[in-house]
Amino acid sequence: MNFQTLSYEFHPIQNQLRNSYIRKLFMKFASLVLSAACSLAACSTFAQSDTFGKPTSPRQTAEIERLQDLVALSAVSADSAKAFVEMVPGIVKDTRTSLQWMRCSLGLDWDARTKTCLGNAAIRYTWEQAQVATQALNAASGYASYTDWRLPTIRELQSLRFCSNGFRDLPDIDIGDGQGQVQRACAFGSSSPAIAQTVFPDMLVRGFASWSSSATGTASGFAWLVLFSHGEVIGARHKEEFTVRLVR
Repeated sequence: MNFQTLSYEFHPIQNQLRNSYIRKLFMKFASLVLSAACSLAACSTFAQSDTFGKPTSPRQTAEIERLQDLVALSAVSADSAKAFVEMVPGIVKDTRTSLQWMRCSLGLDWDARTKTCLGNAAIRYTWEQAQVATQALNAASGYASYTDWRLPTIRELQSLRFCSNGFRDLPDIDIGDGQGQVQRACAFGSSSPAIAQTVFPDMLVRGFASWSSSATGTASGFAWLVLFSHGEVIGARHKEEFTVRLVR
């Protein structure tokens, strides 16, 4: 099967912005657009700057900082997506682990045209319900003709974390699989959610926590999950309800 690296619309812009001259032109144009969009009274000083590097009002400074954040976010999104290739619509392969993941959480469907997940965004599962729903999916027709889907182990699930600022300086966690400890959480200031957002877009609207199949081993009735809001590995009671992302 020929794999095709995922491509996203922001790549051309990102590449252009690497050129400092074009970056200045882009920011100059953006500042002029923002200046025209706001009221003359509120933004009279916004257009007084003739270069991106010379803001003349607090409002202009704030707008420039906002634009810089957007540019930085596009770069983060591009970097986090590099490891994934599309297998078939709705399924990607992580080239670092060779695992194949559903792009949408269990209960949602991938829409190839809009590159988003469609369905009831409120669906959550207890840990037991997640096991039953996965078995039912495989017993029916599976997904994309595959019938060997399963909940990921916590080691597999935490591998999806993308921490743009690295990991927090905290003690690592022993997840009990005999393969060594894992880092606890992303460093402060990392992008949120801490996952390749263009690869797994439903994470933005469905909540940030996903179940793993792994019991914590520290107490009965607890399993590991990942809080993708800040990339933290934690344990939760089986009766709690979270999203599920299947793997094969």
